[in-house]
Amino acid sequence: MKKVRPDNRKRWQLILLALLFAAPLVTALSLYYGGWRPAPKARGDLIVPAHPVADAELRALDGKAMRFSELKGKWSLVYFGPADCREECQHALHLMRQTHIAQHKNVVRVQRVFVLLDERGLGRLPATLKAYQPVTVLRGDRAVIDRLVAQFAVGGRPRPAGERRFYIVDPLGNLVLHYGPDLPPGSINKDLYRLLRVSRVG
Repeated sequence: MKKVRPDNRKRWQLILLALLFAAPLVTALSLYYGGWRPAPKARGDLIVPAHPVADAELRALDGKAMRFSELKGKWSLVYFGPADCREECQHALHLMRQTHIAQHKNVVRVQRVFVLLDERGLGRLPATLKAYQPVTVLRGDRAVIDRLVAQFAVGGRPRPAGERRFYIVDPLGNLVLHYGPDLPPGSINKDLYRLLRVSRVG
């Protein structure tokens, strides 16, 4: 009976070890380049491809000039609503606040953005916002706001119109997720938590 030489045995052991490590990589590459993708788990309406939001010259609540691009660097939870922020609007701001707080150690990576669709009742807004701080308020000329709103109605999605619709914009300025007014409780929180966990951006 022919004996297996020690150096041959070691060589085969190395080959088998290499195959064990290489097999998962080869399988993953084959699936990826073959067009397979895992089913999305997002609870919101995933926007594919992500939609870059063009810059806009706006103003902060205090009237200081502010561009939409200044939001880059953090994940933005965006809501469009009236300056005369009543019950539905306040409920939306409350939901954004709770979603933000729920991110715990990642809370610094997220910002809340309230874009005003009009300025009627603007004088009362600072008092309303006290319970929902910190929130970045953006306002602007009618034409500028209309152009900004139109960018959030991509892919046939409804235009923001003061309803309870929320949007997530990534730190690079891309619109990535949309949530309609009938979203189940906790939907935004779960999606945002997952995004922050897997992303190193922002």
